Amino acid sequence: MIERAQALGCEWIFTSNGVVPIVPDTLSATGSEIANEMLKAGEGRVLFILSDIRRTVETLLAGRGISREVRVQLQSHGLSGVQVRHYDKHDYRDEKRRVLESLAALLFAIPGKKVVPLHSQVA
Repeated sequence: MIERAQALGCEWIFTSNGVVPIVPDTLSATGSEIANEMLKAGEGRVLFILSDIRRTVETLLAGRGISREVRVQLQSHGLSGVQVRHYDKHDYRDEKRRVLESLAALLFAIPGKKVVPLHSQVA
């Protein structure tokens, strides 16, 4: 994604046009297109939406002992409150990087390992 952004001459990693960051509606529509194509190609059994992926990642990370605080920072669940607004100015970059590296290792660990389907609407 970084290489793609550099090739586009864009500062945004997630962009649809190389000029501005991608908006959630565009990302959701793209996710739906991917789910439909996977279903047509026989690469999936049910349709999924992006929140299914977010929920799965949240659950996997919790199961790996990642603290709720770091999971919330990673998934950007609208952090609010006095503590966040006024006192905790740490960017959590190192913590988020470690979690993402751990998640990548989990996803690419064992080829052929049983894949558990995401549960969503049936096509």
